[in-house]
Amino acid sequence: MFHKLNISSILQKFSIFGLSLVASAQICAVEIPGGNMEGGTGEWMAENNAILLQDTKVAKEGSASLCLQSDDAAGKDRKAVLRFPINGEKGFTFTGFIKAAGEGEGFGGALGVMALKGNNPVGGWQHVSNIYNYDWKNFTKEINLPDGSDKVMIILTLNGKGKIWLDGLSGGTESTNSGSISLPQEDISRFNGPTPTISHIGLVQSNALCVEIREFKHIWGELIKYKKQDGDKIVNGKIHKDGEVFERMLHRNGKKVGLVVGPENNLHLQSKKMSFTGKPLHRNNALKPETWTLTDSNGTAIKPKKVALKQKPLGGAGKQVRDNWYVLYFDKALKAGSTYTLDVGQHDISKAFTFDPKHMRSEAVHASHIGYRPSDSAKIAFVSYWSGTAGGMTYTDGTAFSLLDAKTRKSVFDGRIKAHIRKSTKSYGTHAKGRNYALSDVFICDFSAFNKPGEYVVYVDGIGCSYPFPINRQAWTTATRVSLRGFFHQRASQEWKAPWADWDQPRAFHPDNGEDYWEMSMSQLDIYAKEGKRHEDVMSSGKFEEWKTGKKVKNAWGGYYDAGDYDRHTGHLICSRNMLELMELFPDYYKSVKLPIPEDGNDLPDLFDEALWAVDFYKRMQREDGAIYGGIETNGHPKPGEAAFLDSLRRYVFAPDPRGTWRYVASAARAAYVFKQLGKSAKADDYLKSALRAMDWAEKEYASKKAYFEKMKGWWRIKDARNLAAVALYRMTSDKKFNDIFEATAVFKEKPVVTQWNVGTQEEAAFIYARLSDDLANPAIKKNAIAGIEATAQKQITYSDGTCFLWSGPSGDPGFPLILSINAAPQGISLCRAFHLTKNEKYLNYAQRTSLFSVGANPQNMTHTTGLGHKSPEFPLQCTRYYMHTKKPYTGYTVYGINKMGKAPSWVSQWFVTQHNSAPNMDTWPIAESYWDVETWPMVNENTVQQSMAPAVYVWGFLAGRK
Repeated sequence: MFHKLNISSILQKFSIFGLSLVASAQICAVEIPGGNMEGGTGEWMAENNAILLQDTKVAKEGSASLCLQSDDAAGKDRKAVLRFPINGEKGFTFTGFIKAAGEGEGFGGALGVMALKGNNPVGGWQHVSNIYNYDWKNFTKEINLPDGSDKVMIILTLNGKGKIWLDGLSGGTESTNSGSISLPQEDISRFNGPTPTISHIGLVQSNALCVEIREFKHIWGELIKYKKQDGDKIVNGKIHKDGEVFERMLHRNGKKVGLVVGPENNLHLQSKKMSFTGKPLHRNNALKPETWTLTDSNGTAIKPKKVALKQKPLGGAGKQVRDNWYVLYFDKALKAGSTYTLDVGQHDISKAFTFDPKHMRSEAVHASHIGYRPSDSAKIAFVSYWSGTAGGMTYTDGTAFSLLDAKTRKSVFDGRIKAHIRKSTKSYGTHAKGRNYALSDVFICDFSAFNKPGEYVVYVDGIGCSYPFPINRQAWTTATRVSLRGFFHQRASQEWKAPWADWDQPRAFHPDNGEDYWEMSMSQLDIYAKEGKRHEDVMSSGKFEEWKTGKKVKNAWGGYYDAGDYDRHTGHLICSRNMLELMELFPDYYKSVKLPIPEDGNDLPDLFDEALWAVDFYKRMQREDGAIYGGIETNGHPKPGEAAFLDSLRRYVFAPDPRGTWRYVASAARAAYVFKQLGKSAKADDYLKSALRAMDWAEKEYASKKAYFEKMKGWWRIKDARNLAAVALYRMTSDKKFNDIFEATAVFKEKPVVTQWNVGTQEEAAFIYARLSDDLANPAIKKNAIAGIEATAQKQITYSDGTCFLWSGPSGDPGFPLILSINAAPQGISLCRAFHLTKNEKYLNYAQRTSLFSVGANPQNMTHTTGLGHKSPEFPLQCTRYYMHTKKPYTGYTVYGINKMGKAPSWVSQWFVTQHNSAPNMDTWPIAESYWDVETWPMVNENTVQQSMAPAVYVWGFLAGRK
């Protein structure tokens, strides 16, 4: 169904939630067909089984409205879509009215706009409004039209049972010489609660004062034991294809009071969801210079000449807190030593402060939060600032900086800042797409020559100071300890309590809890070969139950949770091998590093105990024939509200396959090597025998189905696991048969290349081989192994030199996308290995340089590992934390961080980082600041232990362990 209307009137005045654009502005109409729903030339189209009609009984302005309707409570993404041409406009202000009425918690929708070129979207979803039950409400949105766009598409979506009405659509372009900035502005009159607070004031240029303001406060929910009351009724909600009930809603006294979660013998009530309270600023008023007043001690009022803003949300969809950084530009610098009072001009918010740049932290000065070792050859801080609506700052080469004692603020080292990358410089890498990742000048403060232990700040003349940091022997050890605490928090089957964990939690995922672990006939490789999908894509389809053999697997406990959820697989063993490699390289140092883990106090180094947690998980389940199970998965992702110890899903164990078994072989053999180093020969023999039995099974299984395995997509990576297993066993046994397997599968046998896409990624194996004694190693292959690792390290150096904050990609590949912790975690493993093999200080220097971003020396002045440094993620995707409503995330969780492969997904801008919650539009932010601390965006704020935490613990651990 569709309706047609042509808007031809010229608008005389716009009202944007109380902010009028004055009559001096020239307003021209953008023709939106069907705007008042009474006729014309427009064409609304229904999609996804939506009911679309012209409602002549309900209207806001005329005699009819557009009504989008769904009679299905489980209906998803019902749509009404209108496409219409534009005539070269760069943007317009879109206004109208919306009304909604629906049933159930699932009811809601959204209104948004996309620009088109032909029929293809350009520029991404531009969010206008989330939709819930409410009477007619006005909306206003500024729409950006990217170059080349020739159409606009208005999209109205509906989920659940109910109706949404739309009326009075209009659009106009504005031309004015006022110079004022206008952003999409929400109706702030609907908010109640505490007013915003000023959390920090500091300079970002000599005449530019940055004011950090936090809006809203979170109201945390509750997870409590369920106590049945008379009249309680538990009603099943969402049901998956395999029959699993995924939501159980408690009705009490005729009202829904929350979710009932957990197994039948341990029911809990999720009685509240996280929400927020508070009054925000009217940000368009805040962008007016006349709103703000700075008063000196003499009572003289000073007004800024310009105001800029950048704004970010924290939290989840509809539950965001917001951080704002307003920059006030003044005609001249403030007077050092003077006291000022800043009045925001809204909600009676003001703050007095003494202006003293040597004691004031600046958002423009970025140093490591963990500090630097005295022997570090890369003691570097950065100077940069992107102000949001006013763009990137420009700084002067040669400006003085000093290293100040953090307490006395006396200078202990003086230098000059040096330009690293100007904001007009293209950053290195395919995904820069001609832009500077910072969109700002980036300068370096180099104080590498200073090595006196103490606590310091970097002070840049006329700008201000960094966060304080230490220079001491323990700097990198601090980060390593935090990362290892994160691995404890990822342990399955482990009771949590002090001092081991951040909060108490009963043991989860343990057969002694009365849980069953069912063996499947299908391995992960089998599932992919048969279904053409990853196991995650079929987990809730019922197929796991079809593949169940009827056998229960004993001793199925241990291992690391994959990410924010609770599955475990053999890919996680890279975490253990990274820890084991640190033990190999620095055994004496890590004998002295104590961790708050239950095993502390036994006769093994704590790092080694942590490494064995995942290895022992697979060793414990090893079959009599030597095969290694592929891990544990449930028949779905965690149910809403179910923390790990309450998970009520069915548990399945993947059948063994050669890949997973080879991964275990390499890990168990490396554990045996460390046991041997520590003089524990009996333990070394035990793990070696387990590895040999596993290798025997894997080789027989591979030989019996060789054609089946080698035709699998990604065989080249499966082959890498065999190569690594073979070299790890060869080092332990000197058995020629393992050397033969290794040489037959080594990509660096004939040439010095250890990492090549679609051929092999064998650096770990090359590093083992490069350290073999001369009587075991082929000199030519050993030379290739060392040269190949050096070649990768050199690529990382080239990459680092071309990025604004010196980070690097995991293999130095300029085409590697900016995802999966590429700068949230340090990526200098190749640099560390190259240094160990060659003792060339260049590699060590760059291992330090490329790690600085991860420990806080970045434009957001934060680490991307929870609990590390002065500022770290507040809302990572941790299901257990999320469902238990603990106010702080658990420590040591390194998130994915920046995800920049183009535009953000439309659902992100629709529900999470809306244009009312961010400024400017999220897609215009510098890539170096494109981390969004919203818990339900997995590719930014989740992780996997092997992709983000494993490189972090290795690089930080290497820098900590070296002499």
